[in-house]
Amino acid sequence: MRKPKIGREAMAPMLGALLLVAITVSIGVIVLQWSQVFFVDTSKDLSNIHEAQIEAAKTSIAIEAVNFPSSNQVQIVVRNVGQVAVNLGGLNIDSKFIRLTYDATPEYGDPAEWVAYDSQGNAISSFDPDGTVPVAGYAIICASYSWSSNTTYEIQVSTTTGAVASCYATAP
Repeated sequence: MRKPKIGREAMAPMLGALLLVAITVSIGVIVLQWSQVFFVDTSKDLSNIHEAQIEAAKTSIAIEAVNFPSSNQVQIVVRNVGQVAVNLGGLNIDSKFIRLTYDATPEYGDPAEWVAYDSQGNAISSFDPDGTVPVAGYAIICASYSWSSNTTYEIQVSTTTGAVASCYATAP
């Protein structure tokens, strides 16, 4: 009769099993750490998006007047009727985009300039170089645009946060 061997042959499968468990646990720890970072970053991104949406929801503008002072000139008065200060981002006249430039003394130049005023009509450019229109304040846009008499134009003004005001105006 042979004696059963105890010892070396039984060690190899046991070490293999322990090594397999150690590798599995290591991979699990790595995946856990990655998922925690992923979910923390994702929740921060969602929080930032939510804050931006809340800010955009507080933003609202309205076009109060459109004037055609002379040929090739359009003047637009835009009121901030929202809950936060706004910065004008763009102007469209009949779907033609016109770049807006903030200027403390707007002129009918290339292609459109604007200035902001507080609710009492005081120009605010001296202390706000970015041209932010305060709550209840307004802006005057002076744009160069070739218009025709008795023609109706669609005017759209947008803010940098995406709020849009539009109206139709007929040239004299």
